[in-house]
Amino acid sequence: MIVFCVGMIRSGSTLQYQIVSELIEKCGFGRSIGWVPPEKIDTIIDASYDDSNFIVVKSHDVTNKMLSLSKEKVKFFYIYRDIRDVTVSAMRQFNWSFEESIDHLSWSLDIHNKIEKCSDHDIYISKYEEVFNNLRSEVRSISQYLGVNASEDIIESITNNLSIESQKEKVKKFKSKHDSLIENPDNEGDFVDTKTQLHINHINKGKINGFLDILTKEQVLFLNLKFYTWLYIHEYQIDDHDLKPLFEDAIKKYIITSNSNLELRNKVQELLQNRQKLENRVEQKNQEISTLISQNNCHEINKELEENKRLIRDLQNDKIILNEEIEKGKRMNLKLLNDKIVLLEKLEECKNKNNELEISISGIERELMVYDLNWKEIQR
Repeated sequence: MIVFCVGMIRSGSTLQYQIVSELIEKCGFGRSIGWVPPEKIDTIIDASYDDSNFIVVKSHDVTNKMLSLSKEKVKFFYIYRDIRDVTVSAMRQFNWSFEESIDHLSWSLDIHNKIEKCSDHDIYISKYEEVFNNLRSEVRSISQYLGVNASEDIIESITNNLSIESQKEKVKKFKSKHDSLIENPDNEGDFVDTKTQLHINHINKGKINGFLDILTKEQVLFLNLKFYTWLYIHEYQIDDHDLKPLFEDAIKKYIITSNSNLELRNKVQELLQNRQKLENRVEQKNQEISTLISQNNCHEINKELEENKRLIRDLQNDKIILNEEIEKGKRMNLKLLNDKIVLLEKLEECKNKNNELEISISGIERELMVYDLNWKEIQR
């Protein structure tokens, strides 16, 4: 079985890979092969598909072939983090500008959406902030999910080995010559340890809400605007009081209406099933009456006719109720559509504000460039 660890970049994906790898190897269930670039994933699948042991692979991509595998032959692990902290971490790690980091995050969110919408596989999804606050609980939970039943001693050992303090010590040792280090082909001057998948500058602070210490107020507002829906759905705090009302009410109404619509559909389905049962009873009674007529049993015939009339009245009443519920459903669907339109309008409003902010930021950047040029001229 192949185990893919495909977490979001700069979100603890290496930590999740390490937990899975150590559990599987320490419990004797398989081995890990480290990072595999997207273009080689299919080759790994072909070579490992029929292996009865676990083969652990690290990647940041999800290919169609990976998703085409039967769930008996593959497991997926995924971890995500506050997108604003991911932005700051990527800027530090890869020396990206704010704008470059956002461009790469758009690709990461495409993978994130693909993972969340995948219903054909049982995917283990973690939230960075919860793992950060309780690593031991996460190790135990992954052990149970994998079915390796690690002992408390193994769980304790892995927890201590993968604590942020222990990881920082490992990275410090990488600064000196280390046999397991290889050059990262995707980042010149960067080296990675083949066993742990840690880079020589892999860990900074790992702080939750660290973006508040690094980004400007305008940059935070920009991210809140651009990723508002994602942040809201994944329960990350947004402190922009002017921004929050744009979406919160519309999203709540949309969710409430969607839930009500689902309840209504279930009720209509139940009514349809009851109606079918009544129709079957009426048909059965008609057959019984036909039998009694052939036997010239007048008393029983009258009795069955009365019962049949009662069933027909019940059927007619159910039909009236069903029609009322269907009309109610039509009104509910119309309200759902209206709520969706309102939400889309709010999204459009947010995009417009986002564009205005981008224009404002561009204007400030141009003014800074002019200022720098003037300052250099003054210095000359």
